[in-house]
Amino acid sequence: PTSAPGSFRVLETAYKLIKTCIEHDCVAISLKIIEAVAMRLDALAHLDTDVDEARLRQCNVHYYALRVHLAWIQGRPDIADHLFLKLPDLNTGDCCALDICFKVGSSALSCRQYDVAAKWLERGLQQCKVLVSSSKESDVALRNKALLTLHALVRANKYLDTHDSRDNLARALEQLKSLYSNVFSIRLLELEVLARGDRDVEQYFQGELCHYNLEQLLIFMAVLQDAFKAVDASESSFRMCGCPARMTRQLSNP
Repeated sequence: PTSAPGSFRVLETAYKLIKTCIEHDCVAISLKIIEAVAMRLDALAHLDTDVDEARLRQCNVHYYALRVHLAWIQGRPDIADHLFLKLPDLNTGDCCALDICFKVGSSALSCRQYDVAAKWLERGLQQCKVLVSSSKESDVALRNKALLTLHALVRANKYLDTHDSRDNLARALEQLKSLYSNVFSIRLLELEVLARGDRDVEQYFQGELCHYNLEQLLIFMAVLQDAFKAVDASESSFRMCGCPARMTRQLSNP
């Protein structure tokens, strides 16, 4: 189709096809489709007729997000970084940029590229904040994505040992505790971080630096008690809804 509405429908179908190809490791086909998408976007940008600018901007966000993912899959993190910086205005209410940041960050985390993972997950967290600020109502799906992103961000930063990573770790833990304190896996993650003996993070838990003594054992016990309370609260909610159970199982298997 040469009209704008027809082109938008073609692009939406192409994006779905690219994602399906990526899921089935058909990267070569995805690359060919993305080339055709680029030409279609260029044609749309130069149409003489009126074009829905908001919809075109959203299509451009999807295009660059998919190119970021493809660059990462091809082992080109440098190109993925470059393409991410070319993303248009991200305040579109769409989660595609967040999803790509989480996918790249999670992939880097599984490959033990902790610094790279932390960078992409931090980007994902910033996308969450943009989406939350533009959303008028509470979005359960977005809250779940924010939970997964924060959880992965903590896991990435706890393997790093720089001043920035310690600050980011304490900040991410604080957000997790304030927003998702009733999630059992979050309480377990707190215990895991405490076990590292990182004094900067100990300050997060009790407000002052401490050494390995009775006070720290009390901290462990307090967090563990909160974890058991979270289990009790979760069990009652699981009977009402199965969705949180799936999320908790996913978080409990880092």
